[in-house]
Amino acid sequence: MSETAPENGDAQVEQMLAEAVASVEPAEQAKPDTGAAKAQDWEAETAKWKALARKHETAAKANAEAARRLAEIEDSQKTEQQRLHERAQAAERELSALQSANARLRAATVYGLPAELVDLLGDGSEEQINERAELLAAKLAAAAPSPAPAAPPQTRPVEALKPGAAPAVKEVDPDAWLRRLAGR
Repeated sequence: MSETAPENGDAQVEQMLAEAVASVEPAEQAKPDTGAAKAQDWEAETAKWKALARKHETAAKANAEAARRLAEIEDSQKTEQQRLHERAQAAERELSALQSANARLRAATVYGLPAELVDLLGDGSEEQINERAELLAAKLAAAAPSPAPAAPPQTRPVEALKPGAAPAVKEVDPDAWLRRLAGR
């Protein structure tokens, strides 16, 4: 098998595939059809493909290093203005993301949305986020069950609060005391 430059990778792959197919076809015709022979054929094929995989992995690592060096060279050839322009674009993207997050948090606070639902407000302008927050708050209010009527305040005195009454004895559970100490 001949080694070619990495620039013509497709041609190299096609050539290797053709060589592999050519080497497999005569071997299949010459071998007898016995179980032991087939097992040896598969072992030989496995060893051959592992060797090819290792060779291609080495070539891929070399190509990755070359790509990294090319990126460094291209970056060093950029003008200062191009670098500043790229930094400005990255800063603008970050600013936009922060403004959007700020608008979501403010809208959630104004409309009383729980923290878990803040991400549902999405991105966009502050007006769009406020509209979605208002709609979400209205849907949550409509879906919430009505609160149970409040119990009337107790007008009877509590037995333990009467003058001369013995304080209520609370049973002490030693297991509960140990659990509290253990932080459970």
